[in-house]
Amino acid sequence: YAEALLLNSLLSFAQSDSVIAMIKGAVKGRTSYAIYKDLYTKYILKPEQDSSSKKVAKLTNDYISGILLGYGCFQLALAMVPPKLLKLLELVGLHGSTETGLNALAKGVELDGLRSPFCAQAIIVYHTAFKFNLDPYNIDMTEVDALINKYLTRHPKCVSFHFFSGRSAALKRDLALAKEKFNKCITLQDEWVTMHHTCWFELMWASAMEMNWEAAADYAERLFGASNWSKTSYLYLLASFRYSHFVDNDPTRKYANDPNITTLFKDVKEYQIRIAGKRLQIEKYCVRKARSFKQQNNFLYLPALEALFVWGMFALLEVDMAKRYIRKCEDRLETITDHQLSPDDRGLGHLMIGSLWKHCYLMQRKQSDTSDEDLQSNINKAEESLLKSLSYEKLIQKDHFVIAWANFELAELHWLQEDYETSLTYLKACKKVSTKVKYSLESRIMFKVHNLTERLNSIKPV
Repeated sequence: YAEALLLNSLLSFAQSDSVIAMIKGAVKGRTSYAIYKDLYTKYILKPEQDSSSKKVAKLTNDYISGILLGYGCFQLALAMVPPKLLKLLELVGLHGSTETGLNALAKGVELDGLRSPFCAQAIIVYHTAFKFNLDPYNIDMTEVDALINKYLTRHPKCVSFHFFSGRSAALKRDLALAKEKFNKCITLQDEWVTMHHTCWFELMWASAMEMNWEAAADYAERLFGASNWSKTSYLYLLASFRYSHFVDNDPTRKYANDPNITTLFKDVKEYQIRIAGKRLQIEKYCVRKARSFKQQNNFLYLPALEALFVWGMFALLEVDMAKRYIRKCEDRLETITDHQLSPDDRGLGHLMIGSLWKHCYLMQRKQSDTSDEDLQSNINKAEESLLKSLSYEKLIQKDHFVIAWANFELAELHWLQEDYETSLTYLKACKKVSTKVKYSLESRIMFKVHNLTERLNSIKPV
């Protein structure tokens, strides 16, 4: 019963990335959490003090691994809720801790019970999905790879762990190996079509990161036809990849006057879905960008690169590819006149350039052959570009998320330099944007802010 309630709660988290969805998911799982917490306390945390401790010996590893799975998942999910909202959930008895959750799941893996593989998958998903979206440069891939190898050795045809092996390769920026793993995952079975869709999604981004717009568009088209998760997102991505291929093939083209591309952007709004009466934030973003395409006479500023940025794929780029992106952004800013390029577009362009330079810094500081001068140059270029993005704050008409995101990037850049006071100043500026105007992707940005705040708190109270 508790497990069924847990799955119901997790579906609420999966359906949307909004704060409201996370609260609803947590409240739905309150009864389940209470059951798991009681079982965890009674049979695992304090069995020696419990009057029914004789029952502990009769419990199988299958049963105990199930308790650890549920309790660990709840702890991880609740730990990702921002502090102010977590205080509200604590009033109804819900508490979360990342460390406690991971420890519980690790114990579940060690037991080799019925739910142990699911405990392993929960740990992997936390590191490769949730933590990747919040702090992609500090992921414990050693633990992830150990779990993947352990279960692939036992179950060499398990599609879930083959998928995770592809995801691991992508996080290590080995896109060729990642694509090989995802394709193998697809060929292993035909019954679980949702896994095919998940692999297509990863293959789409792998192709897009290589600027292979045709291949990326092909996967987006497959997803649009076969998957019902978010046809609005898939159609917008399909249109963006087709647009980029159209424009890149002829440098003289600034506008996508191809009627097929125009129709794709026009149809984006037709497929929006509502969950509990609310539209998905990412779909609202896609609809607004598609509307901008029409308002700007069939023009968007590098929509495929913007999609890669918004979906967090810049963190998976090799340095050479990141610098290709920078040159592409700079070239478009230089070759298109002010009349053709809006302040929104210019702010976005400088935001992406700044984020890419920050990525180059994070990648190259791990390399022993990178000089201190080169590292400082990356930081200076990142800060310069992000400040240019902020200079358009009063001129931007629609894409106000650019200002919030630029403030966050600057906060993280100063955190990396151990300039914590300045980092906190930019975090406050980021939060202040939402008090002035509603903007796209607010929840996504606020979760990043929450994560950076937690990192600052670990060093000094904020």
